Amino acid sequence: MAIAIAYEAANGERLEFGGSDEALHYFENELFNAEWGYTSSNGRVGAFHKDVEKLKFKVGIAADTEAEGLALRERLIELAERDVLNGSMGRLVINGWYLPCFVYGRSYGEWWHGGRFLECELLIVCEGRTWYRDNLKHFYAKDEGSSGYGLNHPHDFPHDYGTSPMTEASIANASLSPSNALIRFYGACSDPHIVIAGNTYGVYGKYEAGGMVEIDTKAQTITRVTADGVRTNAFSDRYEGGEASNSYVFKQVPAGVSDINGSGDFAFDVCVYEHRSEPEWS
Repeated sequence: MAIAIAYEAANGERLEFGGSDEALHYFENELFNAEWGYTSSNGRVGAFHKDVEKLKFKVGIAADTEAEGLALRERLIELAERDVLNGSMGRLVINGWYLPCFVYGRSYGEWWHGGRFLECELLIVCEGRTWYRDNLKHFYAKDEGSSGYGLNHPHDFPHDYGTSPMTEASIANASLSPSNALIRFYGACSDPHIVIAGNTYGVYGKYEAGGMVEIDTKAQTITRVTADGVRTNAFSDRYEGGEASNSYVFKQVPAGVSDINGSGDFAFDVCVYEHRSEPEWS
């Protein structure tokens, strides 16, 4: 069965190749290839790392009409160019895994008069070929119930997710190593904090109903978000434990299943950014 591969622009617009739209397809490609960089000295392998990497993704257009074919060309160009000009990465998406990247160019191969058909290599650059999947879980407050709170929250993630009470508090990380995460505490609450795998993630302050605070371990930011969506820096409100402490708010979530402990007085989300060198095959 063919695997659908999509390019999703930074603004959320999406082009899918090999999916339900038969006018868009892809050819043999290198997206599943994986390779680590490494250092060496005196004939011995040193540390492994991932570098900025270029790759090619060959796609095709086979439209029913000339107008449709030309429109698809222009849409592909527009989505890629907008992200480059704005400096905002889009993503390639395969089987729920995504690769943040820029489509920085296009190399045209075979095309025919009339505009219905086109073959094009998309030139892609990424900051280390690492694929991600968002494992997102909402934990509702003890007086809230499981009626779907958070599924349509005004500051929601771009997809729905499951909910759990604090009595079933755990999060799974399918990665082979610790992963970054985004943690959201929903108001109303005061000095919210939780414990994941023995480490406390917390902030000081009061948060009104409809508002929230976000801890982003990758960006190492703390952001207060009001009910009307105004975002302000709350970095100074964080718990100030160092990396070796048990209260380092930017600590990555361990691989495997981690227990989560909290008061149950407020709702919160934990989104673990699972990662691997290539997307899953199914």
